[in-house]
Amino acid sequence: MSAPLQEPPSKWSVEGLAGIPFLSYGFRPFFAFASAYAALAMVVWVGTLMGWLSPPFAMPAVDWHIHEMLFGFAAAGLAGFLLTAVASWTGREPVKGMPLVGLSVLWIAGRLAVTRGDDLSPAMVAAMDLPFLATLTVVFGREVIAASNKRNFPIIGAVAFLTVANGLTHAEAFGLNREWVGVGERLGMHVYLLLIILIGGRVIPAFTGNWLKKIGRPGEPVSIWAFELAVFGIAIIAAVADTMMPGGPVTSGVLVLAGGLHLIRLSRWQGLQTLSEPIVWVLHLGYLWVGVGFLLLGFSGLDYGVPRVAAVHALTAGAIGTMFLAMMTRASLGHTGRPLAVSPATVMTYVLVTMAVVSRVVAPWWDSLWAEWMIMSAGTWIAGFGLFFALYFPLWSKPRTT
Repeated sequence: MSAPLQEPPSKWSVEGLAGIPFLSYGFRPFFAFASAYAALAMVVWVGTLMGWLSPPFAMPAVDWHIHEMLFGFAAAGLAGFLLTAVASWTGREPVKGMPLVGLSVLWIAGRLAVTRGDDLSPAMVAAMDLPFLATLTVVFGREVIAASNKRNFPIIGAVAFLTVANGLTHAEAFGLNREWVGVGERLGMHVYLLLIILIGGRVIPAFTGNWLKKIGRPGEPVSIWAFELAVFGIAIIAAVADTMMPGGPVTSGVLVLAGGLHLIRLSRWQGLQTLSEPIVWVLHLGYLWVGVGFLLLGFSGLDYGVPRVAAVHALTAGAIGTMFLAMMTRASLGHTGRPLAVSPATVMTYVLVTMAVVSRVVAPWWDSLWAEWMIMSAGTWIAGFGLFFALYFPLWSKPRTT
């Protein structure tokens, strides 16, 4: 007796959702969210800053800006990267379909609560915002632990710390005083930087070495285990010190030391050899902002006339923004079957975002032209990420080519 015929799954079933290209891999929806929101949130922020808009934020405007760059834009970029990378790291099936829809809904709910939640209680805003990173920790952790992928256990801890940092930015919901909001913001920034230092230390030398071999150039990225351990150890100390005791002389000294070590580390990776290949040199540019940002952050606490806000934007818009742009480019091309080579339009996104970072870092030193620098920074940031979204959305929404 022949087996009964089975109807193909509906596109709205669990199986059908997994077959939709946009929901077949974590990078597709979350890189779209990250790039679109980077531009949209900046439109809202500069409009608010200049007095053109009065959004119903659930928190003070400055806190909203910091929160949404760290736990909106950057969290979406991190989710896209981790949900994609974990399949390669573990050999397991990618998170797709309904679980991806669920994570997307949680991310969107958080953005709505924080941006339009002035009539909600602090507890309700926190209840809508916190589940995304908490769920991402569980989903990513499950995949890593199930595969006994011990090398990436520290990343589970990092995402968990991001969840804690986000919770601290909702201090009022937990009966904590306002000082804890700043702790959460600083902790969130440093966790992203530690992830860049850890993962960047793996992929930048590897991708650079592959490029140099491909073109037959001499020289290999140099990594010395003891030095790498020292760099990461000092970075952790600097992160803890700046999170809990920002601006003190000891903290500032550690930050300057960390910045110098990062620049030495970067110099060993042969970045100048990659200037003809944008998809490689942009990684070096992102890491350059790590070293420069730590130096500026240290100098800001040592009476050298460096505004802390300039240093913070070198680390956030510079290091985090550039590195996410770089990794979104590479992952989007590689996982959709395209060659790992970027178009002039993609290079323009790198240039625009770099202009945005430089303008924002310079602005605090130019009181007479502060508004002009800020508008230039916001405009080039919006243009850079807006262009990136327009260029790559067709890749995210269509099936893999090969």
